Amino acid sequence: MIQAVQREAEGLDGIPARDVLTLLEPAFQNVGTGPLVADGIGLADDPFQGTFGTARVDPDISNAGHRFVNLRALHSISREGTIAGRRRDENQRMSSRQKNGADILFVALVALVVVATGCGDGRAAGPGGGAGSSGGGTPAVLASGERGAWAIAVDATNVYWTNQEARTVMKVPIAGGTPVTLAMGATATEMPWDLAVDSDAVYWNYYSSPGSVMTTPLAGGTPATVAAQQNGPRNLAVANGNVYWINLWVLGDNSGAVMAAPLTGGPPVTLASAQDDPNGIAVDVDGIFWSNLGGTIMKMSSIGAGGVPVVLASAQPGPQHLAVDGTNVYWTNVGAIDNGSVMKVAEAGGTPVALATGQQGPFGIAVDGTSVYWTDVTRVMKVAIAGGTPVVVASGQQRATDVAVDATSIYWTDTDAGTIMKVAK
Repeated sequence: MIQAVQREAEGLDGIPARDVLTLLEPAFQNVGTGPLVADGIGLADDPFQGTFGTARVDPDISNAGHRFVNLRALHSISREGTIAGRRRDENQRMSSRQKNGADILFVALVALVVVATGCGDGRAAGPGGGAGSSGGGTPAVLASGERGAWAIAVDATNVYWTNQEARTVMKVPIAGGTPVTLAMGATATEMPWDLAVDSDAVYWNYYSSPGSVMTTPLAGGTPATVAAQQNGPRNLAVANGNVYWINLWVLGDNSGAVMAAPLTGGPPVTLASAQDDPNGIAVDVDGIFWSNLGGTIMKMSSIGAGGVPVVLASAQPGPQHLAVDGTNVYWTNVGAIDNGSVMKVAEAGGTPVALATGQQGPFGIAVDGTSVYWTDVTRVMKVAIAGGTPVVVASGQQRATDVAVDATSIYWTDTDAGTIMKVAK
């Protein structure tokens, strides 16, 4: 099996196309050997149109030892040979395709493609300017040695997370203790991505194509398949007696879908199809909400099949994860370099409102009755639901990825440090 690494490469506005491979080289320095070359598309002098910014390195495809970079779906390449991009999407997409008769597994090794100076902790954090003072006290490490930790969820007893590198689903008591492995992918294609919990079980997806949606009891046990043969199931949510998930958009084909399956068993149902690169998803009693990396926030009022998708917000720069509270939808926009944002819009529709701008690269998001919380590369942030000055909850993280909250605390994964973190609200 040939392995390929795919990383996002947006935020390249105005950069000559012939220079993009040089800019990408640091992000792929540990992937294969040989020079980076364009994958047969003539970057410097072959203008084309695309809808999404990706860079993929296929380290072992070329007999000449080159590492091929696939930039087919950059936002646009002008006839002057410059690139206009929306900004890298920090979480990677993965699928399994055929190329020259060989399986290619897009391994979701996450790295930022940085084309400007590195990120610090003192950049502007909101509409009103700089970030507020730190709150919540000193963060505590609940688990370490978890490099590759990605998605996170919490209930009254435990914190749960997925680990992409170890291919595991894990838990640890919220008060601290010994981490427990709930499940482990048997092969490289069984890499847990997102997860959710309810009162009985934990749910996760194996992000490959074909991939699956899985479950196991909270106490542990034999994992069971909720849905198999799915096209790159990505992010998921559990509510209303169903598990909901996103099926990945396929390069060059608006075939992304929003899916559901009953927790009691039964075939998956397609709720929405032909979506423009669906990404995050959240569900409450009023409907299903998801982001499309093409720039929209969507809603379907009907929980079952037969509903009609409605656009709640458009022209969003790289919308990522979502959270809902029965009144509003909240989401992160990765944006341009150091110009990410945290947004909200009424679930019933209306004008989107920016809660924070000038962010480094906001990604995971959570909400409670008073505040919105998000990860921002090296920081964890919060702001009041009604708006105000964003506050730095924790700084100095290597790469804060996902976030969850309960009544008293904030929890997050630091993917690169390999830690599961907790701090008081």
